[in-house]
Amino acid sequence: SLLSPPPTPPPAMATTGQVQAAFGSGEDVFSRAFDAAWAVLATEEPFSTMPEPEKKLLATQMMKQACRAQLDANLDAKQKRREGILNGYRDYAEKQGITWRANAAALKDRGMDVWEKELSDIHQEAAKRGVVVPSYYEVAGQGPLHSYAEGNCNWEAAFDAYDAFLLVHCHHFPSLSPQGCFDAIHADVNKRLLAHVPAAAGATTVLDLGAGSGTSTFAAYRAMQHLTGLRMVGVDLSPHFVAVARHRVATGSYPGLEFCYGDAQALEPLGFGAGSVDVVLISETTHEMPLAVIRRVFREAHRVLRPGGAIGWLDLNRDQILADNGVANLANRVAMDNEPYFDEFLQLDPVAELGAAGFVVQDAGYPETEQVKAGKVCSIRLVIATKQASGL
Repeated sequence: SLLSPPPTPPPAMATTGQVQAAFGSGEDVFSRAFDAAWAVLATEEPFSTMPEPEKKLLATQMMKQACRAQLDANLDAKQKRREGILNGYRDYAEKQGITWRANAAALKDRGMDVWEKELSDIHQEAAKRGVVVPSYYEVAGQGPLHSYAEGNCNWEAAFDAYDAFLLVHCHHFPSLSPQGCFDAIHADVNKRLLAHVPAAAGATTVLDLGAGSGTSTFAAYRAMQHLTGLRMVGVDLSPHFVAVARHRVATGSYPGLEFCYGDAQALEPLGFGAGSVDVVLISETTHEMPLAVIRRVFREAHRVLRPGGAIGWLDLNRDQILADNGVANLANRVAMDNEPYFDEFLQLDPVAELGAAGFVVQDAGYPETEQVKAGKVCSIRLVIATKQASGL
């Protein structure tokens, strides 16, 4: 049934990417001791009767505070480990043909005074609109996220973002270039989404929520530029990411594409009233949010969509994550502030939550990657849903 989560193939068939590899279990005495203690505790009631994914998630939540306390006892070492993770990503990316460092340097060479002026303009726009930064993002967004001490709100993260996205997808299509892999994933997702987008009587408005520097937004634009009077708006809470996305728009040919600074939970200040949007995209951003925030984003997407409109959600596959990662791996991923709300994301059932927000799920599964076709577990999954048309 489309209303049920897609079946998960055997865990041994899974293929994981660089983020999962970076937080490997068993790398220190503390992690090994916890895993050993948990292996015994898990055989006792009430844990022994719990489903394995729930059991592992509970253990992760038990361990994360102890991991965080251990890491915070030596903040210099914690920061050095973050830097090591980032440089490890960059090194691996360049082995895959992604010129991460050179691309970031080229953006920086545009001139930091230019970037800072554009950042100031974005902040002034936001102030006029009354945009408010939510508390969860102050903690992890302006605060530590993805191994950056200032989360997404700094130029290093903004200049890195495009190539980082290419890296984390490149294992899905081993025969393709990293850019080709990314394009193939999003071509499949957008094709399946467009199958549920009825022709608009007038202009077509598309929102990409949590758009970052626009990596998935540009892919969606290429898939949808044939739509009548297309207006596509990428929304993100990082003004630095928005600045980089706007620069890419300005240096290309993207009529109707724009980016703005704002909160996906509150789209009214950005001018999006009830029933004003035809399509909503939420691509690989909900794993950075608490569960309560995800629910509010889904409800807000439902509010702004017109009856008959469609939403496409793409993010990490919780079933694969829980099957293929040890407890210490998951706890360290949270405790390192790589994704501080990751344990909450792992509680998300996107099919059920989109249904609870008022949507009708039309498609739930995986992108058609080479790994999926080979019978391996995909580390990302998608859900496509629609807002019920008036009178139905």
